[in-house]
Amino acid sequence: MAEISPTESAASSKSNESAFALAGRFMFYWASLEAELNKGIHRLLGLSGTDAFVATANLSTRDKVNLIRTLVNFYGVADETWRIVADKTVLAVSAMGGDRNFVAHTQFFPESDGSLVFFAVKAKGKFSLPEVKWSERDIFQKCSRMIDLKDDLKA
Repeated sequence: MAEISPTESAASSKSNESAFALAGRFMFYWASLEAELNKGIHRLLGLSGTDAFVATANLSTRDKVNLIRTLVNFYGVADETWRIVADKTVLAVSAMGGDRNFVAHTQFFPESDGSLVFFAVKAKGKFSLPEVKWSERDIFQKCSRMIDLKDDLKA
């Protein structure tokens, strides 16, 4: 078993556990939302059982979004309202993907107020270290948005 370094030990203090739980909460709701994307693909393609899981197992979120949008636009010809709403919903899920990637791939540190400060590095032509801070309220709002989008996908 690996030993915890002094830095990791300080970061795991009880006062910081809520911040770590916030990141976990965000990722939980993202996984639930992505599972609903999978179900949408399964339904639109008429897949079930193992076939359904295999079809979506190795697709990135971008690929899932592109596939669903194509299917929605193909099958939605007869119901323009459904097509527009479904396409808009899937695009909104896609937009949340940036936050998911940010949380999953950016180191963060808990603040004493329970918020998360991310060590964001920008290095595309120019270098910067922007301060990105998500409060507990920010994260709960993002999670609420994911819940709403999941419900919209079900519809």
